[in-house]
Amino acid sequence: MTHRDHPALVLHAANQDRAAGDLPLLHAVLERECERDGGRGAADGLRMAAVLIGVLGGPADHARLVALAGRSPLLSDALGEHGFPGTAAEVGAWAAALDAGEDAGGRPDGPGPVGPRDRSAFAWAALAAAQGNGPLVRGAFLRLLDGAGPRDGRLLGLLATGLDDLGAYRHAARAQRLHASLLDEPWDRGAALAALARLQRRAGDPEAALASLDRAAGVLEDGLGPHFPAPTVPTTGWRDTPLGARLARERARVTDEE
Repeated sequence: MTHRDHPALVLHAANQDRAAGDLPLLHAVLERECERDGGRGAADGLRMAAVLIGVLGGPADHARLVALAGRSPLLSDALGEHGFPGTAAEVGAWAAALDAGEDAGGRPDGPGPVGPRDRSAFAWAALAAAQGNGPLVRGAFLRLLDGAGPRDGRLLGLLATGLDDLGAYRHAARAQRLHASLLDEPWDRGAALAALARLQRRAGDPEAALASLDRAAGVLEDGLGPHFPAPTVPTTGWRDTPLGARLARERARVTDEE
């Protein structure tokens, strides 16, 4: 395996090992990836490589990152989004904060409780997906799904989307079902159940899809129950809203395909 053939795997292995001896390889991966055209997955991979270099390296790597960012708009954007420091003395603290799951100001890096280990896995998986390594991405997502729990609502939503993009509809439905169960606003849960119904339909389970649509309508009509607070936004007249129309369209699709 070389950094040219499988940069996503190299990044993943370096992230797990955290060995200072990996610095030359990380430098080569970052330089190589800066030369490639890519989408958001590539940007996440660039940021991951830069953070690992900052964690494992030292102030001298600041000049290297600045020079590469000057040649790669994608790297420049990836670093700029997270407050890349202007001085070499600050690069270690910057990388450590991102590695711990915070931005440069000590705030959580992104909305929702997605831990640093999960974010690293997603950055690696996004880069692997951009390089056509679908089976590797699927395996990574399924391992995250197997380890997810009630505190992982944000993660479960991301997994549902990622598995849906891969065409793994049955697994995506599993993630989406768990995600929906953790939402405590009727509008949010109703929308999540509508998305679940679509995934169940795509997975070839029309009965489950219809049951999810029925649950969505029940939540919007009657609320979540006495143990939940009153909804922030009332659901009166929900059938005449875009979500109501979406539920009706999905029900028509399910019945047409039965």
